[in-house]
Amino acid sequence: MTSAVTPMVSRPSLLYIRRNFDEAAILVVATKLAFERDPQFSDSELATVAAMQRAHPQAGDSLGALGDWLSDMDESQIDGVVSNTKGVLHEMEFVRLENDDGDSVYASLFEATNHPGNDVRFFDPTSDQSWAIQLKATDNAGYVQDWLDEHPDGEIAVTSELADRLGLPDSGLSNAELTARTEDVVDRLLNAGDKSDLWGYFPALTTASIALVVWELWQRHQRDEISIERFRWMAARVTGIKIGKIGFLTLAMMVPGLNVAVGAGLVVSLLFSGASMAKAAAR
Repeated sequence: MTSAVTPMVSRPSLLYIRRNFDEAAILVVATKLAFERDPQFSDSELATVAAMQRAHPQAGDSLGALGDWLSDMDESQIDGVVSNTKGVLHEMEFVRLENDDGDSVYASLFEATNHPGNDVRFFDPTSDQSWAIQLKATDNAGYVQDWLDEHPDGEIAVTSELADRLGLPDSGLSNAELTARTEDVVDRLLNAGDKSDLWGYFPALTTASIALVVWELWQRHQRDEISIERFRWMAARVTGIKIGKIGFLTLAMMVPGLNVAVGAGLVVSLLFSGASMAKAAAR
């Protein structure tokens, strides 16, 4: 009894998939890319993005622009962006922690990221005193020592990895954590770049769609429903049709404005097809 019912349930489902594979696949990929293009960042991640924009003002003011900018870089250039961003993030987070500690001292960043000698300035309104310090986010002791040699009277705070080793003030932040945080945001921004678009999925979508139909045609040939000559002719014909159809839908979904209308039409088509098949199965 079970074996007799199973084909009746599975065949309409397979038929629906075959008939609507192209529309469904393009919608799934387009939705995936839309989420990658506009990633949802936490407050912590947005702070890292702000640090990158402060360190590299030429990179752009949107997540997509930052992703495009990073996509044009090689690995060594991205490493440089991570290092610069991490340094600015260290400064921004240090200022935030200092201003949240409840004392009377107020910390702020200099307007320029390359301010000579110091990164953060302090002001205590109770004593009307002001001073500045340098920050270093690194695990390279030699890098810190070079600065100390050049600024023997300067004040410096370093990340926790070096603070104990060098006997210097601790900024309260970890170099490893700042690096990991920055690298994670860079990876997500790379996914948001224009280099990952719907057209890049065209070969895979077309191959999968053609394979699905050709497999069904082959099954018909195996059941002696069509000859081998008929199978070859139909397989060649469906290949041309599928390439044209998926190519048209892919291009249409990449045109701003038109993509909204086409996407809505595909959704309606899928819903209508599903409803029609459900009615047919109920009869």
